[in-house]
Amino acid sequence: MLYLEIKGKDGTLKFNAKGGEIKEIFNGEFNAGDQIYLRLDGVNVVAVKFDENMAESLIFAPNKSFLFTIPTDWELYSGYPQGTFKGESHLISAREVEDDEFYGTRNISLNSHDLRKNTGGFPHATANFVTREDPSFYERNAIDGIINNQGHGQFPYHSWAGGARNDLEYLLDFDTDVEVDSIKFYLRADFEHDKITGLPHDSYWKNIDVEFSDGEVIKGEFKLDNSDLNPENSKGQEIYFDKKITRTIKLKNFTQVTEKLGFAALTQIEVFGRYLKEDLSKMEVRQ
Repeated sequence: MLYLEIKGKDGTLKFNAKGGEIKEIFNGEFNAGDQIYLRLDGVNVVAVKFDENMAESLIFAPNKSFLFTIPTDWELYSGYPQGTFKGESHLISAREVEDDEFYGTRNISLNSHDLRKNTGGFPHATANFVTREDPSFYERNAIDGIINNQGHGQFPYHSWAGGARNDLEYLLDFDTDVEVDSIKFYLRADFEHDKITGLPHDSYWKNIDVEFSDGEVIKGEFKLDNSDLNPENSKGQEIYFDKKITRTIKLKNFTQVTEKLGFAALTQIEVFGRYLKEDLSKMEVRQ
């Protein structure tokens, strides 16, 4: 059973619903700071779609609850489709998930409902730097399912970016064991040439180290055509490896293709694998 509440920033209850599948119309306005709180009874996985403009996300909630805070107008403008959480009528949905769907092989990093401050839902993305702390470059942007990498800035060209640095780290946290065997990277490729300098806006990373939770590191190697707006640059570049069990995926040691550091960014990362379901039959039961 799922229990959903919408509360104002002051704690006033605006809406509630319950059921194994919730698909309700909330007639009212959202304001920045309002909260959608979802409590899970008997399960710890759920599919959520809190706005019709967002991709449905399969969420692992280890504490059997998930809290989503309505972003600010600046955040919505920068990283969400136009109209998200705007207006006076909203389709809110949440549903229990069958094991075959949640624990099957898929892109397990997709979470359009991720926020910078994690409030109970995974996967969750963090990084050690975000360019100018601008929502156009937040960590969540790289796991929201939107792939438009031949531009930069606000939606739909939002990305994760940390500026012209060589000490960046980006972490995907699943909070439980997952089995993975490939990762697809969509590197930002805004290579339109500046009319004054004659140089492309973006650089890109030719190498990225991928570290698993046990410390093992593999290397991703990439190549883009930065001479012009090449449609081939829109395609993801995939790395494959033997099946690996991990709880986190950390990207580090970002090496740019040019010696002089420029602007490089990650439009989207897709991690392919499956969540591993805990075998409760092996748990010790004590009175």
